[in-house]
Amino acid sequence: MERTSDEDPSCEAVNRAYESVHNSGRMVEDIYKVNWPDQVELYAVDLFDDAVLYERILPNGAPTKKKKRYGFYSLHSSSRTKFQNCRPLGRERAGDAENLVYAADWSRFDHVASAKVWISTANGKIVKTQRDFEPGQGPDGALSLIDIYSDDRGTFLKASSQASLDAKQ
Repeated sequence: MERTSDEDPSCEAVNRAYESVHNSGRMVEDIYKVNWPDQVELYAVDLFDDAVLYERILPNGAPTKKKKRYGFYSLHSSSRTKFQNCRPLGRERAGDAENLVYAADWSRFDHVASAKVWISTANGKIVKTQRDFEPGQGPDGALSLIDIYSDDRGTFLKASSQASLDAKQ
């Protein structure tokens, strides 16, 4: 995808990786909420299945919502995630995978955070983000949100089976 006119050129790699993972067709995003340094809980699960997004906000067990996605995910929309002031931090290994790591300023709607972004050197997709908010400024009071992305077939099939069951409730 092309860079938008208001897109920060320092975030070229981060923005293309973000679009790439969201446009992969089938992807699972687990979002963890950090309330205190030692208190981490699964906050939400998003399952992207081509044109459909299944979203489940936890821990209240809220019903899965089904939303229609139109076209490719793009940073061209004003309602989308925005990265600015990206700075490379180096490389990190996670298991057998090597990732490029960036620091960035992140914003979406009225939320702003300092972010750290991990991009796979194997496929150029984001595999993880961590967003650190000022106290009281994160969604539902979160100090941080950690997003783990997976387009692994086994992970997707397990999550899609659960989403199908939840949608029937």
